[in-house]
Amino acid sequence: MKYNFADRINHMDSKEISQIMGTLSNPKIISLSAGSPSMDLFPVKELKECANMTYTDASSSIFQYSTAEGFLPLRNWIVNKHNLENNTSFNEKNIVISNGSQQGIDLVSKTFLNKGDVILCENPTYTVALSTFKSYECNFLGIESDEHGMIISNLEKAIESVSNAKLIYIVPNFQNPTGSTWDEIRRIQLVEVATRHNLVIVEDDPYRDISFVPNVHSSITKFDSFGNVISLGSFSKSLCPGLRLGWIIANNEIIGKIALAKQVTDVQTSYILQQQVYNYLTKYDFQKHLKNISEVYKDRCTLTCNLVDEYLPESVRYKKPDGGLFIWLKLSTDVDTLKMLPKAIERGVLYFPGELFYTDRSTKNCLRLNYSSVKKDKLVEGIVKLGEVFNK
Repeated sequence: MKYNFADRINHMDSKEISQIMGTLSNPKIISLSAGSPSMDLFPVKELKECANMTYTDASSSIFQYSTAEGFLPLRNWIVNKHNLENNTSFNEKNIVISNGSQQGIDLVSKTFLNKGDVILCENPTYTVALSTFKSYECNFLGIESDEHGMIISNLEKAIESVSNAKLIYIVPNFQNPTGSTWDEIRRIQLVEVATRHNLVIVEDDPYRDISFVPNVHSSITKFDSFGNVISLGSFSKSLCPGLRLGWIIANNEIIGKIALAKQVTDVQTSYILQQQVYNYLTKYDFQKHLKNISEVYKDRCTLTCNLVDEYLPESVRYKKPDGGLFIWLKLSTDVDTLKMLPKAIERGVLYFPGELFYTDRSTKNCLRLNYSSVKKDKLVEGIVKLGEVFNK
């Protein structure tokens, strides 16, 4: 039978990403590609205890249907943390708990995007966000970015070149894929431009808690006086991705619409898991946990940079990140990292080709490495293998 699928499903497919994901389970391959935290750093023992607490001590109401917005104590905990870190004044009515920040991207898309709308985003940017947005049949304008964020003059020109710009999507802290962080001046300028053109900023911020430096820049929400910023966060990188718990923070009007979209999508995120995570956050020292995983990832990042310097071609350029999970490599312009991927797989190592992070896929000579998900011995072995691939 020939099935008449919706057009949107075709926008979700990428044979290259499917190839990468299909290789991840091969035990003979050292994967430096996936955006995964380290399994040996998950607080499994503590989460088990918190799960037991949930089933023995919690109100029976968490086992019933409930509101789309989420478990109230957890919502309060998250907004209080956000307010403390960013000098904002959100409350429990300004947040919806989502199934990871990935669902946050989908709910924002469902709430705002019509066919043909334009999203302005960093170039390169998070590739799965591009796939999610594409499923709503929108268009992209990729804005050239440097180590400080979007080049704002280019952003303004791009906005003025179209009549149907709708959202600005950014990953401001330890960006996926480049690892770069926006400076404060760019953040302020971004809000000014968005306000002037009546555009909504979608701040995707799942990496901010994994910092190698003492002070992380404030959320874009700090600089927003008009309610133009939606902030997405997640416990996937700071606790573990299997929990599938994220959140969306925005003004009352936007959150009301997003809660409606959430309700018709999946009714609610599991209140049982929300209670479990709330137990963890209030029983254990979450900041100590963040410090521990950040120190481990910083050590692995430093090792990765040293190995790149030693084993990859001298022409390779990168900037050491101040946090997060990724390092972005630029090779000589005659290198096509997507075409080189099968050779790397033959050698037993996997990376993520940079082309897949660009809206127009025009840049061929970059790649993203993940240093968080493998231990030191495998990092060494993997990057030695990369050197064998790219030095030929």
